[in-house]
Amino acid sequence: MSLWGDMAGLLPERARKETPTTSIYFAVPMADDLARAGGPLQVLEPNVFACANQHVIMRHWSKATQKYLAEHPGVEITYFIDDDLWALDQENGLPEAYVERLQKLKAQFEVHLRPRAARIVSPSAQILAHFPELETELLAPAMIHPLPPLDHHDDPEGAIRLVFCGTASHLADLALISDQLADLLGNEGFHLTTFLGRQVPAELQLPNSTHHAPQSWAHYRETVAASRFHIGLAPMRPTQFNQARSATRLLDHAAFGAAGLYSDTPPFSQLIECGVDGMLAGREAAGWTKAIRQLADEPALRRRLASEGQGTAARIGELGRVRQFWRGLLGL
Repeated sequence: MSLWGDMAGLLPERARKETPTTSIYFAVPMADDLARAGGPLQVLEPNVFACANQHVIMRHWSKATQKYLAEHPGVEITYFIDDDLWALDQENGLPEAYVERLQKLKAQFEVHLRPRAARIVSPSAQILAHFPELETELLAPAMIHPLPPLDHHDDPEGAIRLVFCGTASHLADLALISDQLADLLGNEGFHLTTFLGRQVPAELQLPNSTHHAPQSWAHYRETVAASRFHIGLAPMRPTQFNQARSATRLLDHAAFGAAGLYSDTPPFSQLIECGVDGMLAGREAAGWTKAIRQLADEPALRRRLASEGQGTAARIGELGRVRQFWRGLLGL
């Protein structure tokens, strides 16, 4: 019986949906290989893939996969992880429910996958350092959103549109600048968009703001394709957990056509050249106000940073590079 046939009867009726991690780091770059009916690369469930005797598990797996692996000790496992699950006991300011989910994922991984894994793939060298006993591979995210034109920066009419596209795990990061943002939004020349819904800080629930309810991954990708912003905001506290995050926020800003404004801390300080392909702000909130006002007042600078930011995103997230990585690893 084929590997797929052996697994098919084990899959749950309602399998977990494909996650952003899977789309960005595997499914979109490998779309051509996955579309080949009867080809060597198979989808076992939305975040688990097989190629001959190899399994690629993108962060999440089901009890069906767990059962199959327990019954087939010869299967080679490559596990991808993009959060530092080993930094959760640090002072990170993360939401309690989020920490609980990650702690559960870590516990399941340590029991069921770590003893079996052949290699770990991650966008963070900090995460890979937790696995000195295993083969490790560093992999930057793929740019899976189209890059739009930047004509909206040339329109002198209307408000300067700001976007904060962090999830609830970034609420403490947003709090670094929320008071200053609220002051800026006292000027009708600015408009803020988030994807935090009712979780947004109370001071930012203002008439010239839009707070989308948290969206499904498919819906968010549609929103990205249809939306344009002038300035993308990515404040980030210098915590151990945050320093292991990837470049995906930079890629989002490029897809929105926005000039990116980032905290001067890893990972952004390692990716952005201030004044060239984005701007870096220090921990003082007043610096963020100054930078936002400068970008609002200088449309030529704003457009140049947005354009160079798109170039950096295209370089970091080159699809062919990610596809070649997996094809080489899987022997395709």
